Amino acid sequence: MIIPIRCFSCGKVTGDLWERYLQLIADPRKTDGDAMDELGLKRYCCRRMIMTHVDLIEKLLKYVKARPIRTDPISLPSESILIEAGTLLTDEMRRSSGSTKWHELFIFHP
Repeated sequence: MIIPIRCFSCGKVTGDLWERYLQLIADPRKTDGDAMDELGLKRYCCRRMIMTHVDLIEKLLKYVKARPIRTDPISLPSESILIEAGTLLTDEMRRSSGSTKWHELFIFHP
């Protein structure tokens, strides 16, 4: 998805080389090896990180529809109980809820 920041084997920072690598291989006269030599990638583990990376994020973004961000508060049915995420429900909370069905409980997380 996203180019890893460091080489998995040796730990060298390789994430900042991806864009430049794409520019270098866009030239039809340059091979992958020439581009990596120019980037200073001598170890085969670092070369693997760049050469085998598949940039899926650009392909996936083509299929995402832009949605407006919701800024108004979400309205909940009056019988719903609003609790903060991570709060434990006590027996007293369950009894005082009346007709609330707990499988329909809305969780609010800011």
